[in-house]
Amino acid sequence: MQLLFKGWKSEGLRCPDIEVEFERSKPYIFFQMPNGTGKSNTISLIKACLSGDAKHWDSSDIANYKNKNPDYQTDAGEFQVDILIDKEGNQDYKAYSFRIEFDFLENNIEYKTSESIDGEKKGYHPPTYLRHLLSGKVHELYLIDGINNEKLYRKEFDIAENSMQEFSGIDEINNLIGKVKTVFEQQRQQQQAGVNINITSQQGITQHENKLRAAKEREIYLLQIKQQAETKIQELEVKTTNLRNQIENLTGGPLGDGNENPLKKAMNDAEDDKNDKQKLLDGAVTEYFEALRNPLFVSPVLKTQMEGLRLNMERQKLPKKAGKEFLEGLMNDPECICGEKMTAAMKKYIKDSMESYLGEEDVVTLGNLKSDISEYAEKAEGFNDLDSQLDGAQLNYDEADQIFRDAEREFKQSQTGNVQEMIENLTTLSSEKSKKETILRGIGAKVKQDEITELKTENAIRRVNKIKLIKKFIDKEEDIIARLTDTESLLNRKNKLISMLEQLKKSSAKKIKKMLTISLNSQLETFFPGDKGVRIKKFDSSLELGLQYGDEIVEISQGSTGQELTVAYSFFNQLLKRSNHTMPIVVDHPVPALDTKRRDLTAQTIANFSKQFIGFLIDSEKEGFVDNFQKAVDDENKFAFFTFFSKEDVDSGDININSINAVSDEDKQVTPNSYLINGFEYFNTFKFEGEDLQVGVED
Repeated sequence: MQLLFKGWKSEGLRCPDIEVEFERSKPYIFFQMPNGTGKSNTISLIKACLSGDAKHWDSSDIANYKNKNPDYQTDAGEFQVDILIDKEGNQDYKAYSFRIEFDFLENNIEYKTSESIDGEKKGYHPPTYLRHLLSGKVHELYLIDGINNEKLYRKEFDIAENSMQEFSGIDEINNLIGKVKTVFEQQRQQQQAGVNINITSQQGITQHENKLRAAKEREIYLLQIKQQAETKIQELEVKTTNLRNQIENLTGGPLGDGNENPLKKAMNDAEDDKNDKQKLLDGAVTEYFEALRNPLFVSPVLKTQMEGLRLNMERQKLPKKAGKEFLEGLMNDPECICGEKMTAAMKKYIKDSMESYLGEEDVVTLGNLKSDISEYAEKAEGFNDLDSQLDGAQLNYDEADQIFRDAEREFKQSQTGNVQEMIENLTTLSSEKSKKETILRGIGAKVKQDEITELKTENAIRRVNKIKLIKKFIDKEEDIIARLTDTESLLNRKNKLISMLEQLKKSSAKKIKKMLTISLNSQLETFFPGDKGVRIKKFDSSLELGLQYGDEIVEISQGSTGQELTVAYSFFNQLLKRSNHTMPIVVDHPVPALDTKRRDLTAQTIANFSKQFIGFLIDSEKEGFVDNFQKAVDDENKFAFFTFFSKEDVDSGDININSINAVSDEDKQVTPNSYLINGFEYFNTFKFEGEDLQVGVED
């Protein structure tokens, strides 16, 4: 089977208006679109049209596609994807169209499906044989976001597993299991019709058949709820990741626990540090004022004089020596105890006063004076570093205060960019995701003892919320009906056949995964040769990456943007080799972080395996990719080149209006808010000033 894109149409939405149709003779299609023109929104809408997933969108999802420019806002919009299907591979193509109509007043959407024979119908109605290939479980493989391509490597998405099953044919085993169940039921009814059963037994059989029917309906319902929850979780995961990245780009750091703004956290931490430094400064000031009460700390000159007085008193043995003995000794000293030179007048005065001597109170006073001088001098020595300590505490506080002020300013500035609102939205999305995860845990919960015995009525069956319980009940009822209708051997054959098919599916998947891993790593060797080259470490439900070190592949948590994108191309290539399907590949940013050599290899790889390639790129991605792609195909008639941009880019002066006017009318499409230019010459010479992908280039 072959699927091709015929074209698409957008009107009244966030991405500028466009209507484009592709020629089957030109399967290699390049769209050059400046950032902000709607590349990512276009691919998201293509995915939604093909998969039917927009049925599960909430009002905020729908509102997200409303044009943000008030000059172009409308109350309604639509996006339509046109595809061609060649079911048998005989070039007999059938056209299908899937359209999403937006009502922005009521915030709801409606699907419309068109096909060449039956015309248009309301709702999403793809052909049964095509549903799996269009589903969100598979289309991520061929509708690729070159920058955010992590789903292939995350277990919760199962993209690699589902794609492998669909493209390898293993999924056909599931269809076969369904047919076995249908045939069994038909044969059971035929065999039961030939059994002689009395009225009472027939009533009992009917009761169990009604219970079985109710249980199977409940099983289908729970599986639908499970799938919807899984789909919603995937959507919310992408939204939360993108929103978190936007916030972190604005705030300059990772969000903390509970989605705390890193700038707010930085401000709070800086404030705490400032308060700590304030306490240390207050302590230093208190200690300094305490020191100022010591006169020997305040005046170094007084300290020197008082210590000299104490030393002289020590030398004169005051106050132990007193009276006449003291005065006689004093007259014989060259200096007075006060440090002055002993003069004749002073000696005469001492001699005249010799009859008087120090009293008891004077002795005590001199003793206290000596003691106080020693104590205050010692404390003053301990205060020597107080000046530098106070200066240091003041400096530390000033620095902490400045850091806090800067952090506070950055946080307040971030609020002008609606960061807080974005964080609140992120918290809401995380809460919604948590609720869906709770639903999944409930649906997948284990069966409790005797829980199955409580399912005695159809109403009780319809209230069951556990898939394992409902499956166990279905098995029980089938056993009972088989006994009552004498069809046990038929049931056993059915169960044995289904078991064999399940085992075949499991063993086949294991072998195919092993072969895919070997062939994938062989292809990756051409892109990343030798040690430290990226490889597939393991293929379980997702692709687990590793780096080559000698003969060993060492697991890594994730690859770089360029590595993961190269693996995605190679994986798609290897699946198509093992498949009867031929699929297009649509890529937003096909070579975002690849050097010239790997751009060349990527161009050759895609050209070799793709029957239709549609690439959305910016000016900086052309070099080394487009030219090498043309060389690999070696037929210029197989290429279509489009340059698409909004009128806002022209009005702002980023794109020269004269260059547009120089293009013939037949080669350009003009809408109220966009321009679409057809042709290689304009595509090749087009420049958008300041355009930069801002993704690191691989070594």
